[in-house]
Amino acid sequence: MIGFGQQVEECGEWTLEDIEKMETVEKDDMASVFANALQKEVNRNSLTPCLKTSNFHSTREPEISASAYVARIFSMTNCSPSCFVFAWRYLKQIESEDWKFMVNKLNVHRLVLTAIMIASKFIEDKYYSNQYWSRVGGITNDELNALEREMLFTLSFKLSLTRPEFLSLESHLKVLSESSDDCKNASGYQIMDSMQIIEVSG
Repeated sequence: MIGFGQQVEECGEWTLEDIEKMETVEKDDMASVFANALQKEVNRNSLTPCLKTSNFHSTREPEISASAYVARIFSMTNCSPSCFVFAWRYLKQIESEDWKFMVNKLNVHRLVLTAIMIASKFIEDKYYSNQYWSRVGGITNDELNALEREMLFTLSFKLSLTRPEFLSLESHLKVLSESSDDCKNASGYQIMDSMQIIEVSG
């Protein structure tokens, strides 16, 4: 588990109240927007899979879809809308660092779990332990700790967003979520039973 003390870039003059004021989408709606956008990215990217793999990859495709996985995370952690905006930025940033982090059906679960957890720990006053997050995500605590370290170092511990960046990303997510394509399972997801045990290891 990484401590967020001096290593992480500060939010500047941002406060939790500032972030809450920036949120223009309700909690449930933002979770849905993020899930739809993510599922479309996964479906699109899976048409041209990257040959490189990473520690975020599974050896086989998990049974739970990306959108349903996001719904599970939201239902068990009650993340703020901002967490999804920040997490999206982290996903796109590490993808720009190396194409092996481009979301697809094999790596999306570990990537999104780690990104949302980091966002929650960075912007929220109270957050769950890594052990709880690992239970939510269906992987071991040791693995999640390692993935957190890898993502943070890939991000160079730069986790903050400026106000214009936040609004731009939020707007981009809405547009992507509402765009029309041939993706399946990209909308209308259902919240899973929070006590259901899932497995994304492998």
